[in-house]
Amino acid sequence: MNCLRCGEPMEDLGCEEIQLGHYGFFSGHLSNLFSGALDVRIYACPGCGKIEFFKAGQEKTEDRQSE
Repeated sequence: MNCLRCGEPMEDLGCEEIQLGHYGFFSGHLSNLFSGALDVRIYACPGCGKIEFFKAGQEKTEDRQSE
């Protein structure tokens, strides 16, 4: 996959879980415990530093649409 900004090939940084929810003034991190997480695949451009996230398991669909 090429970067949409500069056209360099993007590096696959693998899958990570992104924490959902937000930090509340009174509840602290309590709301994050109930919000869960989202599995994402992360790509980074070594040229310009752009980072893209794709829902894990759907990045192949995105690759085909850009061709």
